[in-house]
Amino acid sequence: MKYSKIQRQLLLFEMIFKSHEIVMPEVMKRLSASRKTMQRDIDDLTDAGLIELHYTKKSNTYIKKEVSDLIAARINEPEGTLRYTHLKKLRRLARFMKELSDLEDADDLTRENYSPRKRYFEMFPDVSERTRMRDYETLQEIGYGIEWDEAFAVYRATGHLYDDNYRED
Repeated sequence: MKYSKIQRQLLLFEMIFKSHEIVMPEVMKRLSASRKTMQRDIDDLTDAGLIELHYTKKSNTYIKKEVSDLIAARINEPEGTLRYTHLKKLRRLARFMKELSDLEDADDLTRENYSPRKRYFEMFPDVSERTRMRDYETLQEIGYGIEWDEAFAVYRATGHLYDDNYRED
């Protein structure tokens, strides 16, 4: 499957977030991307303040030093550039992905009463409704379930990244 840049970077973030080490050939195969593209994606995730990795040449792996505090870390790019805008979006989506992933571990009552729309605006009060809808669409494209519940006229989070996205055909 061919992913857009933002989709690929979010999937890479998910892999890094869920693993201690990342084997480059495997990641390149799963995301259908070259080594150079993966390095640029890692640079973007690092500059967005989302990850810290250490490369081990011998085993061709990246080892997670830590997942940075997604709120306190700063974007390592001057404001006003196109790259800054991209990193800001990447950071926003990654933070919301983590929020939805954490929801999977919550109890049934918490999941039932969780409002993705309300929580999104609590996390990102300066973001427009239109941007929220685009963000939902991006997350749905990579396997996050955020769906409209007609019966209650609310959005519901129905899950997180499906492992099927990583499986070989």
